[in-house]
Amino acid sequence: MVLCFIAAIVYAVLGIFSAKYRALATEAFGCIIRTASLRPCETDLDTRIKAGLIGRVGKVSQGAAGFLASNFKAFSWLAVFAFFAINLFLFYQLAAGVYNWYYFGNCNGPESTGFCPFNPFNTGEGGKSVISEPGDLVVQGPIDDAPLYGSPSAWITIVEFGCFSCPYTKKAFTTMQQVLDDYRGKVNVQWRFYPLPNHPTSNEAAKAAACAYMQGKFREFAPLLFEAQRNNTRENVIGYAEKAGLDKEAFVKCFDKNEVQKYLERDSAAGNFSGIYGTPTFFIGNKSYVGPQTYETFKQEIDRQLSSYSEITAAK
Repeated sequence: MVLCFIAAIVYAVLGIFSAKYRALATEAFGCIIRTASLRPCETDLDTRIKAGLIGRVGKVSQGAAGFLASNFKAFSWLAVFAFFAINLFLFYQLAAGVYNWYYFGNCNGPESTGFCPFNPFNTGEGGKSVISEPGDLVVQGPIDDAPLYGSPSAWITIVEFGCFSCPYTKKAFTTMQQVLDDYRGKVNVQWRFYPLPNHPTSNEAAKAAACAYMQGKFREFAPLLFEAQRNNTRENVIGYAEKAGLDKEAFVKCFDKNEVQKYLERDSAAGNFSGIYGTPTFFIGNKSYVGPQTYETFKQEIDRQLSSYSEITAAK
């Protein structure tokens, strides 16, 4: 009866694709149910599985087949234990991934930069849900009405879609500062708002940052939002406005107006059409990067584009 536990699950899965396994799955489940109700199992499925396994091993080694036959029960229990241990571990990983995705925006947890297979679906044509990698940025390069770090005349613009309540965006913020310092005058960063609904106070933080930008204080205001992360309530961001030297009255009026929400929706729509599924997402020319990449990753692509730019300039 021991192997019926594994056989029931394996044959049930195989039965989805082939009818010949469905009878075996039914047989295995029947044996489990009868045994659980203290009735004798009416099938010899265990015996048939045992004979099949020993026969296959015997084709390779008669000695190994004899050893397996003598200790088959012990091996059976070991296989059952390993089977359920592995599945419990996988279930734990799945549960932990769902929890991390809901609370941190990535199934790997707040400190990880790994890819998350639980990415939310993007909306495609006709309202259908699709999964896709980020494609070409809908609005290439800087636009007139978006926060910009660095020189407006820089050769390369990195477009970043970020969420102030996202720990990954916070981590990437430090890397972007290093990029701007090392490539001063050659690289700038354009910020695009992409608040994630599963992040607490993400929309409040985005509205506050947009209002700070409208007063020319985005760069001073953004670090305050990253510092608080998931506690950027309306009351708190008004306090940051005073700390960053903003006009408090104008800030509150901006924060409470519908116009600022429309401003955020413009960026979110551009991100959705570009296939974004998480923050931060970076666009450097025709390259896209999801997650807080290492400085070396950005450096390699920037150096490649700068080299191409220099070659084109020299040719002229």
